[in-house]
Amino acid sequence: MKHFKKKISDWLSKQQNLYILFTIILMIPTCLLLYTEEMSIAMRVAYFFLPLSVYMGLLAMRQKPGIVLLWLSLLLLLGAFQEVLLYLFGNSIIASDMFLNLFTTSTGEASELLGNLIPALILVFFVFFGAIYLAFHSVRIEDRLNANVRKKSIIIAACSLLIGSIGGVTAKVQEPDENVLLNIYPVNVFYNMKFARESWHKSKNYRKTSEAFSFQAKSLHPSSDKEIYVLVIGETSRSDNWSLYGYERETNPRLSKEKSLVCFTDVVTQCNATHKSVPLILSAASADNFEIIYSQKSIITAFKEAGFKTAFLSNQVPNNTFTDFFSREADVVELLRGDPLAISDNPLDHDLLPLLDNFIAKSGSKQFIVLHTYGSHFNYRDRYSGKFRVFVPDNSANLEYRHRDLLINSYDNSILSTDDFLASVIDKLRNTGAVTCMFYLPDHGEDIMDDDRHRFLHASPCPTYYQLHIPLLIWFSDEYNDRYPEAMRNAALHRSAPISTRAAFHTMLDLGGITTVYLDSVFSVVSNGFSPRRRSYLNDHNLPESLDNCGLKKEDEAMFKKRGMVFP
Repeated sequence: MKHFKKKISDWLSKQQNLYILFTIILMIPTCLLLYTEEMSIAMRVAYFFLPLSVYMGLLAMRQKPGIVLLWLSLLLLLGAFQEVLLYLFGNSIIASDMFLNLFTTSTGEASELLGNLIPALILVFFVFFGAIYLAFHSVRIEDRLNANVRKKSIIIAACSLLIGSIGGVTAKVQEPDENVLLNIYPVNVFYNMKFARESWHKSKNYRKTSEAFSFQAKSLHPSSDKEIYVLVIGETSRSDNWSLYGYERETNPRLSKEKSLVCFTDVVTQCNATHKSVPLILSAASADNFEIIYSQKSIITAFKEAGFKTAFLSNQVPNNTFTDFFSREADVVELLRGDPLAISDNPLDHDLLPLLDNFIAKSGSKQFIVLHTYGSHFNYRDRYSGKFRVFVPDNSANLEYRHRDLLINSYDNSILSTDDFLASVIDKLRNTGAVTCMFYLPDHGEDIMDDDRHRFLHASPCPTYYQLHIPLLIWFSDEYNDRYPEAMRNAALHRSAPISTRAAFHTMLDLGGITTVYLDSVFSVVSNGFSPRRRSYLNDHNLPESLDNCGLKKEDEAMFKKRGMVFP
């Protein structure tokens, strides 16, 4: 053992060997992405040789390459981030949304996830800090890269640059519309960082860019009617685990008994990241016209202009995104999380019910309420009380595939809790005797290691069927059906039509009898004018992509077809 340690020590005492080791460390993310990403042979040549030439050339600039590696410590940090994401999601570079998620994810959510990524974090810790330690070691030792070695290294770097350039030119000829350089790691990551910073800056100016906006909204319903409309935004709920959608387990025992409930079967989210998917639900913005979000207000303002008292009641942590901006448009804003007066460290969605009772009792005859729930966000076991521990064992703390049954049990229990919560909301609305409706849909779904890819969670740069396919429900009170029977008839008629979360804004306005030029009945599932449209997915650069062009794999396409859904 001592002999082996001495050999390692002697090897690391030579700058030439450290130069090689530093090059390998810097190339680790590139090599991993070459394995995980789909690209042409020409692109692979450019992808490998161009960064290799840069790293080799930079490291050869100094007689002690550790100095250069310390200059490149940001690259080491990005490499560590990239490696963790590949461990978690299986493929794709660090998207701009990943950087935005760093600022919009609460510390509680982050700690829940990071606590279950110990193997990846340990590995990255040793690679990153090991590289930094060796860089300082390179600076300390007396040995230097001699002129001959540096000259040979630069020649090899130049050859590598030539080979990579040939590959890049060939790739450009094959795909003229592609920017080859922007698709190569780490250039693509730095570009995404820049895009994320610009998006964040634009959102910060939202108050100024939207302050003059008005829906010019009016109500077409009788002023004498007591009306209550509730929009429930769920979290991380996928249709495949709802018994209402054919799941073999009984996860919707209460909702399944509701006669005036319409379940829509072919619904997809427009984005699998909460910080964008929720604002897309609350506004007229969509994947096809996302930029209008910076200049328009939310559906809350539309109802306010039409004479409704409005409330935003949330079990989510404020994160300074458009969801927060829109929530502040409401007359009443109450938060269970992120508030010094919060009732507990881990409030449950059922804790929103007393807030709902209180608002309904005190807020007049015209009410619009948004309930923003925590639904089935990981860690699933923390989202429900002991009353809903039906599927056991449900300790979902371990993220290994062999413990998937525990994850599924806890996830299904969280759906049971959501079922009870929604049924309780319906009961409260029914008891008011008002003309009332409840509209429910979640922001996105979830991967739970469902196929050979072993994908987990959501917000991955490339979505999956399980992240996209979500439930959408509308409940109508008897009083509402007496006044406007065509709404439920149209909803039932369109229940299997292909729709997206774009339907939420337009349908909710239609249900409330709100007229505005921003209401497009084509997207309202309760309108005679409804017509299915091409569904788009909002990519990380805020551009629309069709479902068949947003990174879905053959496994996802097969699941869409298996469920009888329209693809693309």
